[in-house]
Amino acid sequence: MDLSMKVFVVVLLIFVTTGDRTLVQVALARECGSPSHKFHGMCTRDSNCANIWLTEGFKTGKCVGIRHRCFCYKNC
Repeated sequence: MDLSMKVFVVVLLIFVTTGDRTLVQVALARECGSPSHKFHGMCTRDSNCANIWLTEGFKTGKCVGIRHRCFCYKNC
């Protein structure tokens, strides 16, 4: 291996070991929640709530709170 190839390999290793921390930043989206307008009654399983939030155009949903209400969530 000649000198230029060794230098290339060393520089490549430096980028591989440190590049993931400095070059790429991931933007996390905030999620906004809203009580379901179509779900009536007590929400006992998240899968029951899932059938409703899909029809309301939301990304996800779950049963929350003491009153067991179906809340729908999407990116703000």
